[in-house]
Amino acid sequence: MTDYPAPANFLNPMPAWPVNASCEFFVNITKPTAEEARVADDATVLTDRQKLVYTALKEAANVYFNYDKKAGYCMDGKDSASTGSLAADGWNVLQCNQLAMPNSTGSESMFIPYTFDY
Repeated sequence: MTDYPAPANFLNPMPAWPVNASCEFFVNITKPTAEEARVADDATVLTDRQKLVYTALKEAANVYFNYDKKAGYCMDGKDSASTGSLAADGWNVLQCNQLAMPNSTGSESMFIPYTFDY
């Protein structure tokens, strides 16, 4: 929705092509080795690679949530709207009244299973 070729500020301040900017944080993260994959099964400790992935994920999210660095270093986990300068209620009205938004179409989807019946 916001992946424009020029910087934009209608939701939150973002750079040109924010999806590309978000992906850049993952460029130098390599695939896990067999040993890293085995160690990753231990949920009590993060591997160095996992720490890199989580840091990259945080920085990628900050392209939307805190690109201009004005929000500080913590994201507000209670802000479920995440719509910046737009009122979240506007999206609720569109979703309910106008837009069909099926997010999942079966067990092969990355989204939580949801049966959509227009």
